[in-house]
Amino acid sequence: MPEQLTFGGPYLAYAVICDRVLTEADGAISIIRVIDRFTIRGPSEKLTPTPLSFWLAVMFRRGFQRGVMNLSLQPISPSERILPAMDAPLHFEGDEERGCSLALPVQFLAEEDGLYWFDVKLAGQLATRIPLRVVYLPMLTMPGPGPELPKPRS
Repeated sequence: MPEQLTFGGPYLAYAVICDRVLTEADGAISIIRVIDRFTIRGPSEKLTPTPLSFWLAVMFRRGFQRGVMNLSLQPISPSERILPAMDAPLHFEGDEERGCSLALPVQFLAEEDGLYWFDVKLAGQLATRIPLRVVYLPMLTMPGPGPELPKPRS
């Protein structure tokens, strides 16, 4: 890992999956409903591809780093398939404690159930991993009416 990522920053402040991110007029960020699991119900035995909507929110504190560094959010499926990454530049400036954040709305297609990981990489170096579990529950089906029973004789 490059020296600046271990002994001078940037330092990870948070990395979460959540329901919503609000940015207030004064620049303060509110992270609403941190989540780590989606439960999907469906009519079939196996999960059919299902779109999920959520936000990914990441913040680093500058430390001694200045300038632009690439942030990559790399999803990995439960079967360890590498999915397309989301990349964005982060510009580190100001005082050492100054935060540099990204809040990204995500439309994600869950194609299998199980544990997904989102690798958070800064300048190509793994900073942390965010878990997201997708649970699939087939809906309960009730048997239809059977054959009509004969009526009792009187």
